[in-house]
Amino acid sequence: MYKVQIRLQQHTPIIHFQGDQPGACLRASEVKTKLDRYLVMNFGSEFRNESGKFIEDYFVDRQHKALDYKMRIYFVGNSTEKPPLHERTDKSGKTRYNPTVSSYYAPAIDEDKKKYEHVKLVTYEYIVVDLFSFHPGLLDIIKKHIPAFFAVTNFGTRSSKGFGSFSARSIDDTPVNGTSKALLKGRTYIEFQFRNNPKDNTRIMEHAYTFYQVLKSGINLGIDKKEGKERYEPSFFLKKYMAKKGIGSEKAFIKKHILTPEELRKLSGRKQNSPYSDFRYVRGMLGVAPFIVFRTGKQKSDEIKVRIYDQSDEVERFKSPITIKILGNTAYFIAEKIPEAMYEREFAFTREASRDSEGGDERRGIKTPSKSEFGLDDLLRSFASEIESRRKSVGSVSVRKYKDALGDLLKVTFVKGESV
Repeated sequence: MYKVQIRLQQHTPIIHFQGDQPGACLRASEVKTKLDRYLVMNFGSEFRNESGKFIEDYFVDRQHKALDYKMRIYFVGNSTEKPPLHERTDKSGKTRYNPTVSSYYAPAIDEDKKKYEHVKLVTYEYIVVDLFSFHPGLLDIIKKHIPAFFAVTNFGTRSSKGFGSFSARSIDDTPVNGTSKALLKGRTYIEFQFRNNPKDNTRIMEHAYTFYQVLKSGINLGIDKKEGKERYEPSFFLKKYMAKKGIGSEKAFIKKHILTPEELRKLSGRKQNSPYSDFRYVRGMLGVAPFIVFRTGKQKSDEIKVRIYDQSDEVERFKSPITIKILGNTAYFIAEKIPEAMYEREFAFTREASRDSEGGDERRGIKTPSKSEFGLDDLLRSFASEIESRRKSVGSVSVRKYKDALGDLLKVTFVKGESV
C-alpha cells in the first residue's frame, strides 16, 4: 500500500460540539467526502483511461463519487480551545454573555447559553493527513489537486462563514508552492486584504462576516443612546443592487401582502410604504432559509415568523453560493455555481400560527430572479466597488463594526474567473 502525507496549516477555529472529548479533530469522513466530490466533479477526465472509460479500480463507489483510498487525520503539537460565549458584566451588575465570534453565535441570547456548554472553537498547532491506497496513480492525482482543494474548502459547522479554514503546507515534506491567487485560478472571488491579524484570526473573521452582513441582510443596531444617531447599514443586495432594477425583495413582499398595518407601524420609524409592484425572492439566491423573523417589540411574543416553502419540494435548503475563506490576513468571498433550478423558482411564504390563532395565513408565492435580473459575478463586482467607495468615506459609516472593518482594510480586489 502506498502512502502520502499532507501537513495542514489552520487559519480559523473549527467548531466542535464535543470539544471536551480528547482527540477531537478535523473529521476524515467529512474531508474525504468533500475531496472525492471535488476531484471527480472538477477533474473527471483524469479518472479515465486512454479509451475514455473510467478507471474502475480508482473507485469504491462511482455512483457516489467515492475513491479507493483511506484517510487518517490527527493533530501534532498544542491545541487551543475557546468557548463560543464569554461572560461580561453590564452596568447594572448583571452577567451577560457575548459571542466569541459573532458569525457563529448571533444574536447572543443569554437564556440560550446552555445549548453551547459543550461547544468549543478549536485551533490546532498543525494537522497531519495520511492517505493510503493500492493505486499510486490515484494518489498522484490527489497530490496534484489537494492544495487547491484546501484553498477553496472549509470544514465543520458554519464552514461557509469562514470557520474551519485550512491550507496545505507540505506534501511528503515538500513545501507547497504557489500563492493563494494561483490556487484560486479560474475562480470568481473578492479578495479583502486586511492589516496584520491576531494569531487566531478572529478579528479577520469578524470583518469578513460584517462585510457579508452588509452584502446580504444589512445591519440595524437601532439608535445609539449616547449620540442619538441611528446605527443602520442597508443591505447592498436589496437596497442598491436589486433596487436599481426596480425589483422589490421578499421582505417588501411580506410587508405588502402578509403583515398588518399595525405591525408595520411597530416595525420601525422608517416609512414602510413599498415603491415596488414587482417582487422577487431575492435573498434566496444567497441561500434559502426556512423562515424570516420580524420583531415588533423586545419580547419573544413580539416575533412574527414567516415560513418559506419550496413549491415543488425539490429545494429544501440551498446554501449560500459564497464561501468565506480566511487565509492569513486575507479574506476571500469565493463564488460557487448556482444551480439552474434556483432561477425563476417559485417559493411560498406563509405566516406561522401564533399561540393566539388557530392557524397561519394562506401561502403566497413569489419567484426568485431570472438570469437577466441577477448574476452572482456581477453582484460581487458591484459589491467590491461599493466597499472601495465606502473605505474612502469611512466617516459617513454609522455602524461601528463596519467602520472598523473598513478601517482595517488595506485593499479590495474583484477577480472574474469562469462563469458562475
